[in-house]
Amino acid sequence: PSEESTRSIEEVIRARCKDGLWDDVVRRAALKPTDFRPKPADLSLEKSDKGLGDEYAAAFETNVLGSKGADAVAKAHEEARALLAKLDSRLDPLFSFHYAPPPAKREVTIRTEAPAVSLEEK
Repeated sequence: PSEESTRSIEEVIRARCKDGLWDDVVRRAALKPTDFRPKPADLSLEKSDKGLGDEYAAAFETNVLGSKGADAVAKAHEEARALLAKLDSRLDPLFSFHYAPPPAKREVTIRTEAPAVSLEEK
């Protein structure tokens, strides 16, 4: 578009604004008041542990990158380890001339580093 056409368009717009001539869209049929009712939003008043940026990053990873959450991966690893240990315990007596018992499971113990005399005094 040339400068002349731009000026003429601007003049037409200014004239319509001064006269109040708006080219509003005319509805073909009026809206019925019962046609549209917004659904009530599900709002939670509890504060999230994760920030909004963390939630967006996790959603981006799952939707765009196709990665699973760290919890799902860790759970899958634990299941795989358990299945492998079970399989190993079944195959070991079949293929080994010297049978080895299954490995001991990890146990958590609480140890206090205080001397026994101080514990008895309390």
